[in-house]
Amino acid sequence: MRDLLVLSDLEQVKALAVPLRVEIVMTLHDKPMTTSQVAAILGEKPNRLYYHVTELEKVGILEVVETRQRGNLVEKYYRPVARILRIDPTLFSHGAEGQEAYIKTVLSQLDSTILEIRRGMSDGGLSAGDMNLAFSSIIDLGLTPAQLREFHAEIREAILRWTKRSDNSLSTRAHLTTVFFPSKRPKGAGD
Repeated sequence: MRDLLVLSDLEQVKALAVPLRVEIVMTLHDKPMTTSQVAAILGEKPNRLYYHVTELEKVGILEVVETRQRGNLVEKYYRPVARILRIDPTLFSHGAEGQEAYIKTVLSQLDSTILEIRRGMSDGGLSAGDMNLAFSSIIDLGLTPAQLREFHAEIREAILRWTKRSDNSLSTRAHLTTVFFPSKRPKGAGD
């Protein structure tokens, strides 16, 4: 598995604009699995997932790493092609379609994060001790263009460094959902 896949095709970004697909990709980060195994973990019916897995494979986000013959059936074991999936910012040059795909993908990632938190709370997977480590932040920083580039590079480097250190065989996990974007305050704001 590669460390990074830059999603440079609009169809790849659209494929991740479905929260269930984000959950499928996250589930497969631990180890290669069949669609039926992923369905059991997510509490879904396998038939519901086959289409989504096929779409993710078709756009190059998932790959088949092993096949096994089981009676008359061939089981396919999938995994993501990379540990980190990053959207190529030049997709915004596709105008409104690219912008809408980006927004839907961000919403899908946030929805998937919410589902994961709810699942952990309801099944006891998140204890009070675990929640002591949880945090969420919305930060609006006033930065020069050079500082913005430096902060951006530091965040990306930290994510890549910790992704490389991750041991997916461990049961203790950390989930991080990030959305980083430059913004401008309207003139007169904060005066």
